[in-house]
Amino acid sequence: MFYLGVDAGTTCIKAAIVSDEGTYIDTAMEDVTLFMPSEDACELDMLLLWERLCRLLRKLSEGNPEIWNELAGIGITGQGDGLWAIDNEGNPVRNAILWNDTRTKHLKLENKDEIDGICIRNNANPLYAGSNIHILRWMKENEPDYLVRIHKIFHCKDWLNYKLTGVVCSDDSDMTTALMNLKGREFSQEILDALELSPFLELFALPKASTDIIGYVTGAAAEQTGLKKGLPVIAGAIDVAAVAVGLGAVETGDTCIIAGTTLANQTIIEENAMDFSKGLILSHIPKNRFVCTMPTLSGAAAIDWVKKLLYPDVSFEELEQIINQVPIGSRGVIYHPYLQGERAPFRNPFAAGSFFGLKSTHGKEEFMRAGFEGIAMSLRDCFSSLPQTNDRIFISGGASKNDTFCQMAADSLGKTIVRKQGKEAGIKGIVSVVKVALGHQKELFPIEQSIEKEFLPDADRHEKYQEVFRLFQSLRYDYEKHWLQRNNLFKENL
Repeated sequence: MFYLGVDAGTTCIKAAIVSDEGTYIDTAMEDVTLFMPSEDACELDMLLLWERLCRLLRKLSEGNPEIWNELAGIGITGQGDGLWAIDNEGNPVRNAILWNDTRTKHLKLENKDEIDGICIRNNANPLYAGSNIHILRWMKENEPDYLVRIHKIFHCKDWLNYKLTGVVCSDDSDMTTALMNLKGREFSQEILDALELSPFLELFALPKASTDIIGYVTGAAAEQTGLKKGLPVIAGAIDVAAVAVGLGAVETGDTCIIAGTTLANQTIIEENAMDFSKGLILSHIPKNRFVCTMPTLSGAAAIDWVKKLLYPDVSFEELEQIINQVPIGSRGVIYHPYLQGERAPFRNPFAAGSFFGLKSTHGKEEFMRAGFEGIAMSLRDCFSSLPQTNDRIFISGGASKNDTFCQMAADSLGKTIVRKQGKEAGIKGIVSVVKVALGHQKELFPIEQSIEKEFLPDADRHEKYQEVFRLFQSLRYDYEKHWLQRNNLFKENL
């Protein structure tokens, strides 16, 4: 028996054929093209994303003709949040506005604090820059011609599922990130009323369980993708939930870090532990479990940005050797990686990145190590707002392949960081969901994976990082008023 898993991320889309035993038979990947019309905007062409998925699947089909016909089902996980909208004919209303888009910061919502209170009272997540309801309010003020064309709002993986099946729906994990009362399992009209979006409740696609089969590959989709007509398609899940399952974080207290484009720091909680004033809470794929996640707006991408400026032609292996020659604290250089604003552990779309403590004796190597440490400090900042977490933390994502970063994470948190063998935890997780949906597996349980490496915290290094973190956090508090001042001063040129 074979299964098809897809992970539609922000920077690339991946697909893999996975055997019943969990072996990756074949994989394919394509980069995703992002459009950034301004420093606070990030968009994606929805039709182009579909074309790239079709190309990936045809490639897998051509390379595995016999196995391809034995596929039992397909599951898609993808980036969350943002505004993905279609019109009455099923065409994109406009480019998708993504989770890391912060143009909503320009809204004149004088009652934002009141709206946040209404959200919390309705057991829903407060407003944040990349949420669909916040973007919808921005569209009402700035793009009314697009707004009137919207038929349904859903998410990234829902768009791809729609193209495969013709069925419009979402799942609990994606749809609980905004507007949804997590306890009552219904959209909150009161929140929409407070946002002056009262008539738009019916625009939001209704959610199903991630394990529900929502439809089957249509004849038209079969021609475009090479998939077998009638192949079952599940509702799927947001990427942070699928990765958690793939890493084995399914029980209360299980904790993981996704060090990718975003830096998602998360732990599994039960309903009685919900605190909507801290982090983002969403339904987990296993029933009666929730993910409390602190997803920053800049993760490994904030390291890549520094590397591109300073060491564009140096491999990460060579880079590790360079920064390991620099002591903890980067000789006084502190990097705040808020290149896209920030949403965790605090919400401020005006936040900006910065280097602090510069001296004439500093060189590129101090800046580069500070780039790594800035992400580790951001991670530490997020964990200070998470509920109680386990002392062993699973890690995945592009930056998890870097031993130096993993050790920094362990030392800054004072916890053991565990990197498991294998790859693509999101695909591994969503394939497990497909198996449950098809009845080939009774329930979701931690996937057995051998450990590739454990990073144990060092007490002395932990104490040094505690000192660095205190300065990092103190500066962050002081910068708050300057971020808004910067925006007001330079907004004509942004």
